[in-house]
Amino acid sequence: MRHVDALTPNLWHLEAVSVLLGAEKRGEVSLGEIERFISQLENLPVHVDTLTAHQAFSRTLSLSRAYKISSYDASYLELAMREGLSLSTLDKKLIKAAKKADVEIYKP
Repeated sequence: MRHVDALTPNLWHLEAVSVLLGAEKRGEVSLGEIERFISQLENLPVHVDTLTAHQAFSRTLSLSRAYKISSYDASYLELAMREGLSLSTLDKKLIKAAKKADVEIYKP
């Protein structure tokens, strides 16, 4: 495994916003907390992969079908496989797919 701070598909920012909006709708976080969290996210050493979209209609689609996971989850799996990186997730279906694909799960 090679070392990078963090590499993510280009949909990562949208997924983060979706999670924050869901938490806000459920009354779990305030607007101020969301703003602070976004500020922290913007300062993380995360590198966005520019090739994710190019893989969507081919490899990502195949992985989604093969492992019965969402295309969003498959994009993370595809990226980890393509770059030879471990995968950081708590999603049980994605962990199961990664194990079947021989992708290491990151454990801090």
